[in-house]
Amino acid sequence: MEIKVAPDYLLSALRIANLCVGNKGGISSHFLFRVKEGSTEILSKSTRTFSVCPVICTSEVEEGEDPRFTVEAWRLIKWVNTINSGNKVITLSHNDGEVTAKCGRSKVKFRSLDPNGFRGWDSLYQQAEDCCEVDPPVFSRAIAAGRIMVSQEDTLKPENCQLVAWGESLAATDQKGVVNVGLPYEGLNLRVPFKDISTIQKFIEDRDTVENPLLVKEAKRAKEDGGSEFDFFVRPDGTYIGVARLALLPAKVLTPGNDQKCHAYINLHSEEFQTGLSVLTASAPKGHHTAHFSIKGESIPLSLPSAAGGKDS
Repeated sequence: MEIKVAPDYLLSALRIANLCVGNKGGISSHFLFRVKEGSTEILSKSTRTFSVCPVICTSEVEEGEDPRFTVEAWRLIKWVNTINSGNKVITLSHNDGEVTAKCGRSKVKFRSLDPNGFRGWDSLYQQAEDCCEVDPPVFSRAIAAGRIMVSQEDTLKPENCQLVAWGESLAATDQKGVVNVGLPYEGLNLRVPFKDISTIQKFIEDRDTVENPLLVKEAKRAKEDGGSEFDFFVRPDGTYIGVARLALLPAKVLTPGNDQKCHAYINLHSEEFQTGLSVLTASAPKGHHTAHFSIKGESIPLSLPSAAGGKDS
């Protein structure tokens, strides 16, 4: 099996595939190259995330030959990054558990593992259902606003260690506070574990992702296969990342309609509020992070303890 590809095309695909490479060695630390229905793809996976990245290239598979091979991720990326940008074509040839990589005057060999050890997820993706399309920059800002409140206490309250989206809002809680970010989308339904938020954000903010709408899909395995649930983030070119949801349902405070139980709503001018906090933290004890509100008519005094004694407001 042989693949010929331009360095820039290969690096664009590897940049995404590398987001989901495992760090425990074995085949999860490898990229899987495969030719499927005339298209060449790079696959990667870790414990909770996985990706598929189509590559613009030419491929040649001999009759009876396995159209798959693996290459250790960090080694391939390091070699491709060191190649002179003036080189036009990279050739990857697989034979007898070994991949020969050539470009210009450079020629190296990489160990390749048995591709049968790389468990795929094609059937899971095929049964995934569309939720909605999102605008990458808007969705990225929403995730950035929500992730600050996602709990990291996975031994005490693991159900709070996820970013949750229901309908037209995205929410998170750390048991001390709740954040709810409004979104202009209907049908959105996802639950991203805290440990995987940065992976999803990097994918959404990638320069090849931000230009077009991103399709969000969801899938669930059959009960006999564990019943686990997954979210997919899919680009128009077919590149996608999948992430496994936590087995635990989110806290009730994050479920739809819960905001109706609030006793009061306070609308704040963000710039004035930030300015007020900056003024008060200048005189507050170093490292103090608790602010106090009180409602007096149409005004909402904000106060913090003063390092000189008493309170400033």
